Amino acid sequence: MMKKYFEIKYLLIILSIGIILFSGCDKDPFDLFDDFKGKTPVISTDSIYLLSFDSVVVFSHIVSKGGSDIEIAGLCFDNQPNPSEISNQLLFNSSQNNFATIVTGLDEDSTYYFKTFAANSFGSVKGNIISFTVPSSKPPVAPCVLPAGKITDNGFSYTVGTTYSGSVYAYLGSYGIIASLATISGQCDYSFDFNEQPVNGIYTVNAYNFEQHNKRSISMFIRYSFERYRIKDGGKIYIEQIEKGSGKYKISFCDLSYTPTSTTFKTKGSFNTQ
Repeated sequence: MMKKYFEIKYLLIILSIGIILFSGCDKDPFDLFDDFKGKTPVISTDSIYLLSFDSVVVFSHIVSKGGSDIEIAGLCFDNQPNPSEISNQLLFNSSQNNFATIVTGLDEDSTYYFKTFAANSFGSVKGNIISFTVPSSKPPVAPCVLPAGKITDNGFSYTVGTTYSGSVYAYLGSYGIIASLATISGQCDYSFDFNEQPVNGIYTVNAYNFEQHNKRSISMFIRYSFERYRIKDGGKIYIEQIEKGSGKYKISFCDLSYTPTSTTFKTKGSFNTQ
């Protein structure tokens, strides 16, 4: 009976102490992160502007560094509405407060979502999300008058016959276009190799140093029988997308050159793929 009395007595004492401690707390004792409130940084994703057909600049800034210096800050982006911090991550110079970040390699006619993030010794935070749709390029206009369906090679004009387009016709890149024509020297193929399926734009010939990261770089060769002649670097190809995703294009070029022997030949032309 005495043992039971002491157990009840000690239990009442413990409960009384607990009630006093609990009622004396001004904040929720289960909120373990109260001490960090106001000490984590604040970052803002401000605005986005188009720079070129596949690149934008994203402006952002640190609103508050919080209770300690910024240790890391950056930007992530994706085609999904809520990009994770590891999606296409770009880190900032954390010693600065304002950032202008250039993002390249974007696809035309596609929407991207950009989000900033920052962290200090008290924790990490996410900034707001801004979406941006990369517009489609307008069809370029070749700076010369070219008869449709004709290619001039070394002063001789020929009618373009069969054309082919698709990934299976790529020699160096991932998408190829071939135009075949009958010449005085025999069957000839004009071969255009792209890094990806082309869109409206001006493409620059870069035959041997084919830039896989450059969407506007193109490799171009002329093939006679078993001989293959490369078009000299720097030439311009004007691509107009007739129907998106169909493989139908208008191809134009005004002043390309190649050297099959010791003499340099000039070629120009315009044709539609079938």
